[in-house]
Amino acid sequence: MRAVADALRAHLGARDATLWLWDESRRWLQLAHTTLPQVEPRLAALPFDAEMPIAHAARTGEASFGDEQALARTNPELVEVFRGNGGGSWAAVPLVAYGNRLGALAVAFGGEEPLPDADRNLLAALAQQCAQALERAGLYEHQHHIATTLQDGLLPRSLPEIPGAELAARYNAGARAMDVGGDFYDVFPRGEDWLMVIGDVCGRGAEAAALTGLARHTIRAQAQHRESPSDILFALHDAIVAEVGREASRFVTAGCVLLRPDGTVTAAFAGHPPGLIARASGEVDELPTTGPLLGLLEHLRITDVEAQLHPGDALVLYTDGVTEARRGRDLFGEERLAALLAEAGPRGLSAGEIADSIGAAATAHAGTTEDDTAILVLRHQ
Repeated sequence: MRAVADALRAHLGARDATLWLWDESRRWLQLAHTTLPQVEPRLAALPFDAEMPIAHAARTGEASFGDEQALARTNPELVEVFRGNGGGSWAAVPLVAYGNRLGALAVAFGGEEPLPDADRNLLAALAQQCAQALERAGLYEHQHHIATTLQDGLLPRSLPEIPGAELAARYNAGARAMDVGGDFYDVFPRGEDWLMVIGDVCGRGAEAAALTGLARHTIRAQAQHRESPSDILFALHDAIVAEVGREASRFVTAGCVLLRPDGTVTAAFAGHPPGLIARASGEVDELPTTGPLLGLLEHLRITDVEAQLHPGDALVLYTDGVTEARRGRDLFGEERLAALLAEAGPRGLSAGEIADSIGAAATAHAGTTEDDTAILVLRHQ
């Protein structure tokens, strides 16, 4: 809208330009942009059926042109306002795109003489281009809202409070905001124990969102019946195959960690980057990948590994958006991540500080935030 106003000033010599957009929910025209220093409060929102040139143009799709005298004949109550803004001649042009009436554009000129036909045609063309740009921007905003809402629904609303531990999660949906990403995480109780889950669904968009929802709900349901993390991931594999089949090339990587009150950790990682434990002493231990991708092979072998968390130790789960953050051909990689975590323990960083440092380091390395990234950190107290 600002670009249109600038173009009107540059190419038509317009003094001022003001745009109103149709607000369907309230059935009025809402002031959206103006070059005027101030606007009468009563003109900030106009009833759609108001008897004034700008509302008439928005309602009928017909442009109108005039000067101060023409305004005095139809809307004498607006003459003082128009004169206070500089007077002259004016034009009210509809904003129509693909048959949709979006609003109207009011343009004021310094002189009293009528606008030449050539300038009227140029004004109409600019208004049409403006309307098409606004329609596309509105469509993008709508799709972005849908993607964001759906993405939020695939992640926990908040993290639980775990006795004797602090928990932090960071999620970046990447720069492709029109699609739903496939990374997910979850934390929930099972009796006195806690389950931490992280995963990555192949692809983006609606299909990835459906598979992400299936993964989260399956893990939560099966966790109440299956004892070990590996059994839970086996159940997820069966659910994926039952839903999409093996021929669909849709797969999931996932990590499942069972945390007991005494700090004992039992974990399984199927096709997923290994979990890492940043020890308070500065050492970094690995919880290795213990099985293949879920949803592809007919026969799987997933095993469990165990470890012990001591006070000050931090368990770090992440998706490959961290280690595959790329600068040219140079990946951020496991070595840089391990080096970062080796410093976190002795420095006594909190779970949130560790998660933030991982995200910041990966982003700084790649220079962008295009990849989906999920980071889940639990620090044992």
